[in-house]
Amino acid sequence: MKFKHTIPIFILLMATFAVGWYLGTSPAPSRLSTMEMRNPAGINNNYDFSNLVGQELAEKSRWRLFADVKILKNEEVIGIELGHFVVRGDDNERQFACGYYSHVTLVFYADGMASNGHVPEMIVQNDCAVSGNVNRLEPIWIPTKRIFSERPGDADFQFTDFATVSMRNIGEEWPTTWYLHSIRLDNPDYSERVIESDHISSGKGPIYNFDL
Repeated sequence: MKFKHTIPIFILLMATFAVGWYLGTSPAPSRLSTMEMRNPAGINNNYDFSNLVGQELAEKSRWRLFADVKILKNEEVIGIELGHFVVRGDDNERQFACGYYSHVTLVFYADGMASNGHVPEMIVQNDCAVSGNVNRLEPIWIPTKRIFSERPGDADFQFTDFATVSMRNIGEEWPTTWYLHSIRLDNPDYSERVIESDHISSGKGPIYNFDL
């Protein structure tokens, strides 16, 4: 009787060993942790700028940030989604740009409008976060419906779970068409970590309609 009871236990131990052996020898991609899968190695090689410095890095990052902007809309908010890339970190290791830099600032200019000779500006600031697709940044959400429901004028808006938005040079009505003038990535804890790209040298950027 004891021998009969021992057989199921032996089978269970063998099965446990087999599972452990399989996990230990199976291909790495099948058992990567979430953190490992978000390693810079997972980003598109075309967006790996870790071997660049100075002006070359600035030009490539500008291309990446502006080239693939996506505008997401629903009934109340606008989302701005930017391209992502890899840089060389302080420890000489490849690192996500969003991590090396911690903060994003977008500056939009109103299209075809002016107030007292000045172009209306919308400055959008948010923490830098990587999306589920490591080739892109997490969308920066702007509560445009709530902002445009306020009386037009210069103002700063801070809402929970949304970007901080500052409006400048606003006239008697809110502009609804904007173009992205500049993008800045920085890290307040490290003054030397700054990348700023704009459309001054190449003219006006694409026009976006923020009218919901």
